[in-house]
Amino acid sequence: MSNLNGYLAILTAIVQRQFGVLGTEKALAGAREAGLEVLDNGTVKKFTGDGNPTIEKLIECYIGYAGLTAKIGCIMLAKKIAEEHGITLPKL
Repeated sequence: MSNLNGYLAILTAIVQRQFGVLGTEKALAGAREAGLEVLDNGTVKKFTGDGNPTIEKLIECYIGYAGLTAKIGCIMLAKKIAEEHGITLPKL
């Protein structure tokens, strides 16, 4: 996969953003539910598969916890970091 570090940065930022929205425990639970290997500080160390579907899956998990509010914040953050890393995201 190209730009692995960029995808890890996007996923980490989304997880850490959710600490303030959902609380640490729920944010980490959602990340792990999405199949991410994540440290207790929210740093994503590993994921399987392609980056874009993984981002979509993570956002969907957080929508299940916090509704559309989570989706909007996650998408805005993901787009900002993706641009910094030259990553083209799917339509989220």
